Amino acid sequence: MEGGELAIFEPSHGAIDVHAEAETEFVLGSSVPHPYDLVLGSHSVHTSPAALQAAEQRISEIKRRLQSEGRL
Repeated sequence: MEGGELAIFEPSHGAIDVHAEAETEFVLGSSVPHPYDLVLGSHSVHTSPAALQAAEQRISEIKRRLQSEGRL
C-alpha cells in the first residue's frame, strides 16, 4: 500500500497480522456495525437521507455566509 491509502476488511473474529518492511505508521479502527443502513454523502456519512439533506443544506448556508462576509 502507498501512503494515505485505506483498506477495509470483511467482518471477522480472526486476527490481523501486520508486518512492516520499513518505518511505518499504521492506524487501525474497529467498531460494531450500525443496526441500520448508513447514507453516504460526497464527504460524509449519515443515518438517514433526511440527515444527509439537512447537513448539506447547513453546509451551503455556512458557505453563503462566509462568501457574503468576504471570508471565502
